[in-house]
Amino acid sequence: MITRPIPASVVVVNLIDANGQSYDVAAEDVRVVPDTNFTQVRFRLPDDLAAGSCMLTRKAHGQTSNTGTFRIVP
Repeated sequence: MITRPIPASVVVVNLIDANGQSYDVAAEDVRVVPDTNFTQVRFRLPDDLAAGSCMLTRKAHGQTSNTGTFRIVP
């Protein structure tokens, strides 16, 4: 369990939209969720992100997370 703060400046979120366009987005805020093994990462979606399925990975300290997906609805 991570108990120390993680600076937002070291976290980058990589998004790949439905058109295959890749975006590296800087985290705005990173917070440890108390009493869990989770960390909350807040970031702003790019304005030109295509509608449809989007893949997301998180990169920090030279490590990359598993890939997650979410959907952008027009």
